[in-house]
Amino acid sequence: MSSIRRFRRVARVARVARPARPARPARYPAVSSHAWGLVLTVLIAALVISTLGGCSRLAFRRPPAQPVPAAKALNIKSTFPLPGMTEVPVSSGLVVAFETAIDLASLPKGAAFSPETTGAWEPYGAKDRLLFKAEPAWQPLTTYTLTLAGVRGEDGSTLAEPFKLTFRTGPSSLPGIGWPTSDLPAPGWSPDGRHLAFLSPPDPDVGSGGAPSYPSEAYALNLATLGRRAPTRLTNFAQRWQSPVWTPNGRSVIYAAVVPRAVTGKYNPDEVWTVQALSAGGAGGAGGAPAAQPAATALIRAADYVSPSWLAAHPSPDGRFYAVVGNYGGVDAHSDVIQNLFVADASGRKLRAVGSTGGTKHFLGWTGPDRFLFLETYDQKNHSHYFAYDLREADATTGEARTLITGGPVVGFAGGGASDDGSLVALTTWKAYDTGNSIAHLPADLVVIRRDANSPGGYSVKKVELPGAAAWAAPSPDAAEVVFACDDKGHWDLWLLDVASMATSRLTSGPDDAIAPAWSPDGRLIAFARRSKGGTELKLVRPDTKEVTAPGDVESGG
Repeated sequence: MSSIRRFRRVARVARVARPARPARPARYPAVSSHAWGLVLTVLIAALVISTLGGCSRLAFRRPPAQPVPAAKALNIKSTFPLPGMTEVPVSSGLVVAFETAIDLASLPKGAAFSPETTGAWEPYGAKDRLLFKAEPAWQPLTTYTLTLAGVRGEDGSTLAEPFKLTFRTGPSSLPGIGWPTSDLPAPGWSPDGRHLAFLSPPDPDVGSGGAPSYPSEAYALNLATLGRRAPTRLTNFAQRWQSPVWTPNGRSVIYAAVVPRAVTGKYNPDEVWTVQALSAGGAGGAGGAPAAQPAATALIRAADYVSPSWLAAHPSPDGRFYAVVGNYGGVDAHSDVIQNLFVADASGRKLRAVGSTGGTKHFLGWTGPDRFLFLETYDQKNHSHYFAYDLREADATTGEARTLITGGPVVGFAGGGASDDGSLVALTTWKAYDTGNSIAHLPADLVVIRRDANSPGGYSVKKVELPGAAAWAAPSPDAAEVVFACDDKGHWDLWLLDVASMATSRLTSGPDDAIAPAWSPDGRLIAFARRSKGGTELKLVRPDTKEVTAPGDVESGG
């Protein structure tokens, strides 16, 4: 027998002989089949109820509330006029630029003016830019407030809160395009400080039909004498572009003249005329009493200057020369393009061009018997809203000019002049704005140019920080101060600048405008125009006491 079989037999015998194990006790009590059925039924019922409940929640539960999107905000990018702007042309439109296209149907009730103004809104190039045209034009010297409250965008956007825009218009004679400082030129003092030549609106019977032909150009030239109540009328036809200037002998007034079209039936270029304002026989050869019959004589004819659109002339201190300005371009988006400067002799002839050709030039003032300062466009950049100017000095004898400051330190010249010795130049600048009808040049900054041996060219340039726009700047005879107008309170007041400290102080206080100042030769009085809705008056103010009087209330000699 093999070993394997023998092992199997032994194993069977051993299993048979093994004793039985004792029975183990039950762990759980016995459960009847009925109990197990009941448990199973409960479990099935719970499962069914849970399933049905979950389905119910899935089928009938409301979706969570979604957040309501906020209304889109309607934003305004820019406006013309700017907030708080003054001297807004009465003929200009009002432009509001939005960030999105506007529902035009929302405008009639969504926009309101105070005082109430009639007119029409329309898209200005695109529906996100709107133009309002007042019909009739804005009232002069009036503060307006526009309120936008219910305006909607085409995308449903609305203003988060009402938008308000406040601005003030200029006088009715201010053109829609042009220099604001030319609306009323400063008066001119006689060399002896006893008389003032000034411009006033024309008589209503100058033109045909009882209305002046050139309502914004043809002014009356008048003479006011200290201590004398009534002014003297010198001529009915004067051009507003030039302030009256006295001849060195103190007897005649130089002015730019324009003859209204109603008189000749055709367009008439400006010419330079002189009118004898005072009789001969004054002290030191100066004029005496106002002339009984002022006689006007043409000094410079437009035909001699290739028919420029207007002329102005400034005599040298000794009367041997005239610095003559001729504007060959209109005052528009490109300002006074090709405004040339010439020198003429005492007779108004022998024309000689000054400086380079093609550049725009502005006369500033004589610094001696044969030299004067002027501005000329830097690099002849004529076609721009903002011209950059160099400061130059001309020799009237030769017509040659030299550059004092280059690189365009002055941008956007509006008006100003030099002190008698040429050590100080005070000028104002302008900024160009799209009015909806045209480009308007409105007042901006005050700039002072001082003689300074430590600066390149012998002069330094500084912009004066002011609380508002500046216009009508004039340096004092001793070059110690500058008088100018500032519109910080919504109207024009006169201010003084102390040149040494560069500190400013208010000289007059509204509510009427104080504009167009001019220093007396001795510096003790400043003549200016007080402008209101009722008209314009010539006034005097003492810079030391700030006392305001009329010329008739001041005795001759100040």
